Amino acid sequence: MFCAYHAARGHNKAFTLIEVMIAITLTASIMTVAYTFLFFSNRTFSKGMDKIDIQKKIRSAMNKMSSDLRSAKEIIRADKDCLEFKKFIDDREEQQHINLTGDTMSRLIKYELKKKHSSNSDAIIMTVDNQEYKLMQFESIDENLFEAYTYNNDDALIPFDGKINDSIQRSKISLVKVNFKIKQGNTEVILTTSINPRYLFGFKQQPYWNYNK
Repeated sequence: MFCAYHAARGHNKAFTLIEVMIAITLTASIMTVAYTFLFFSNRTFSKGMDKIDIQKKIRSAMNKMSSDLRSAKEIIRADKDCLEFKKFIDDREEQQHINLTGDTMSRLIKYELKKKHSSNSDAIIMTVDNQEYKLMQFESIDENLFEAYTYNNDDALIPFDGKINDSIQRSKISLVKVNFKIKQGNTEVILTTSINPRYLFGFKQQPYWNYNK
């Protein structure tokens, strides 16, 4: 009987229907797992690259703002969505498009957040002596971009009120926090930096200090 069974199997070497169905099911399962793994790997990689690109743009803007604000001669306006000041011009910089104030050359710099600037996107616009440049543009930029801190009469550090815009307190601004909260698609990036401008109130008290060095 055993020999007869093997003889019968020897004449039928094809897979049975059940074997074929099991093979198809296993193959489909393996392909589904492989596709899912590849899909989410690519998605995670793409999202990671998007976040890195956004961080690079933000850090570049931070460096620019820090460099300009540390060379500030006078802060004119400090609000949550706008920072405007006069900047000393370094001798190494290009000397065109400058404002002359007495015998000291300065540039008028403004960083301003404009909501829904174009294509329903928010933008930070940098203005240099009335010439506008787009610093960055994203789907959403939080409006609480700048926080300025000044000294009160007791020499305690307090938040500067941009609505009142007191000239004495404005001249005592010694700390500016820049808060970037960016959303682009499903990616959200939050970066914060603190900038210490020159103590402009002290500069007014001793105006002949060489602040360009």
